[in-house]
Amino acid sequence: MMLEAVPAAAVGRRVSCDGERATVRYVGPVPPTAGVWLGLEWDDPRRGKHDGSHDGVQYFRCRYGGAGTGSEP
Repeated sequence: MMLEAVPAAAVGRRVSCDGERATVRYVGPVPPTAGVWLGLEWDDPRRGKHDGSHDGVQYFRCRYGGAGTGSEP
């Protein structure tokens, strides 16, 4: 998938990865990294790795702390 192909309107959409379900909570830059990032809130909070923040900046919030994951699409 091309990075430019991920629309900001993807926020709120449901996704599936390896049989696990999540909701897209953020689409955009995460400085100082390059590119566009997706922030996901996993249905199973044990799957997540953080709370939607990076280097002290809150990009999205999760119902359960630690249910979030960020990745380049």
